[in-house]
Amino acid sequence: MGDNFYSSGVRTVADPRFTATFEHVYTSPALKAATWYMIAGNHDHLFNVSAQIAYTNISPRWHFPDFFYTKGDKKGVLFVHMWLLSIFFLETSADFIHCNSVILV
Repeated sequence: MGDNFYSSGVRTVADPRFTATFEHVYTSPALKAATWYMIAGNHDHLFNVSAQIAYTNISPRWHFPDFFYTKGDKKGVLFVHMWLLSIFFLETSADFIHCNSVILV
């Protein structure tokens, strides 16, 4: 996933948004049994991504062990690299100021 909490992430591991917008939303048996592999999106970086990483120790479904991680099966056949790359372009000439953003996930 990514952009786990619109529009501005969470502040602490005890933030009520974990319950309100994750634990109490995805409640079907299949979704409760699933492991959710998380990655921070640009909205998550507006506050405390470390709190989302720490939430891995609280929720058995929430898997976000570090800022960058690799997930593979026991045979090494499937690997998913979790990362986010943001590139910002800023034009600063005297009569033209413009900012563009490119986000690759």
